[in-house]
Amino acid sequence: MERTSATAVGDLPLRRDLLDRADEAAISSALSGNFPRSARPAARGSSWLANRQQLARGLTGRDSAAMRNAFITASTVCCAIAAPSSVVAAQSWEFGPPMPAPKTDTFAVNYNGAIYVVGGSPWSGVDEDGTVYQLANGGWSEVAILTGMGPVVGQGGGVDALNHMIVFGGLTTPSGDIAESRAYDPTKGPIFTVTDPPSGNPPINFGAAVDGEGRVYRMGGGPGAVGFNNGICARYIAATNSWEDVASLPFTRASIASAYDGVGHIWGFGGYTSFGTFRLLDTIRYTVATDTWENMGSLFFPIATSNGEAVLGADGRLYIIGGFEGTTGTTTSATVRIIDPTVIEPVLLTGPSLNVARHDFSAALGDDGYIYVMGGYSSAGVPIASVERLYTGVTQITGDLDQDGDVDAADLGVLLGSWGRCSGCAADLNGDNAVDAADLGILLGAWTS
Repeated sequence: MERTSATAVGDLPLRRDLLDRADEAAISSALSGNFPRSARPAARGSSWLANRQQLARGLTGRDSAAMRNAFITASTVCCAIAAPSSVVAAQSWEFGPPMPAPKTDTFAVNYNGAIYVVGGSPWSGVDEDGTVYQLANGGWSEVAILTGMGPVVGQGGGVDALNHMIVFGGLTTPSGDIAESRAYDPTKGPIFTVTDPPSGNPPINFGAAVDGEGRVYRMGGGPGAVGFNNGICARYIAATNSWEDVASLPFTRASIASAYDGVGHIWGFGGYTSFGTFRLLDTIRYTVATDTWENMGSLFFPIATSNGEAVLGADGRLYIIGGFEGTTGTTTSATVRIIDPTVIEPVLLTGPSLNVARHDFSAALGDDGYIYVMGGYSSAGVPIASVERLYTGVTQITGDLDQDGDVDAADLGVLLGSWGRCSGCAADLNGDNAVDAADLGILLGAWTS
């Protein structure tokens, strides 16, 4: 493929009258591979990190300033690529081995390197205790049942700071009694009782997440579509086997998708209103350090959602998956949306869709970099055993920020949209906690189309 000319980025022309001669010269030089001597890539066979370090050191002074000025001038064109309507051309979902039987109203965790799907039907034994499925080494097996806990649906949980799998909430069927909370071991089953949360925490349809200190959160919840939902929140402290209240949700809601983002926040997406009449478009974010929630107005979804899942991928991005969509009704979604929580101004991207639309399923990230989506109800309302997975590992192509297999104008748009201080974000190619001219030089040096 022919290399881009000095006054265009991909198919997006840059106006010569907006660039001074030095700016244009720097862009032309970079796009043709003629970096300053100290910034040229290391010889073939040298490490990728060494290449990046050389580029970062070399892009200083006039070359750095010129490239920054020129590309910021062009950002009104390029950054449109990274706008909320953008579609991420990433990996596709692929089918994995199905579970031993259909499961719904469960939760999933990665515990010591294996994926576990906990609770829900089918039941096991005379007492109809809940079952737990384990995915390890490419196959499923049934592990220790939830002995003594009964036929519970709607549980949540997570792995706490002491590396215990905590199972809490849920209702026993058909009585509707609130289930006991327990710590669970895959070989022993329930091992000790977990203290009840503060009064008022709904037993079902709450959001759940685990923060960076291993504190397990339950947020909102209630009957969901039939109303009288709640906005109360609490978190479990493993060291004392106790719960503590935290700030309530900005609005009462149930059946939200929620996840910790790895950089100090818990996000919540959609859900039902107080009386369950309507679903919400809202995106909310909790800052752990300050115990405060905020409404992320610019990241509202284009359509209201509930009963989906949110998972932090291996690439540091949040994936918001499936569920119901629409203000009312039971339209089941296969849509996946993506947010990079590490940038100053995150945008909402559309990711690859599921093969099977589903709601009330469970999802978790595996140690292999795949997000696994398991079970739930199909669009026909039928419980399913189907499993899908999406690879979210870090791309192997330097500068391929949208993971579509090349480095082009779309990646440049993502980089420009992340410009500035940016701890841990994908566009920080040299790892110095900022997206700047050094990262721009690395990206341009890897340009493929």
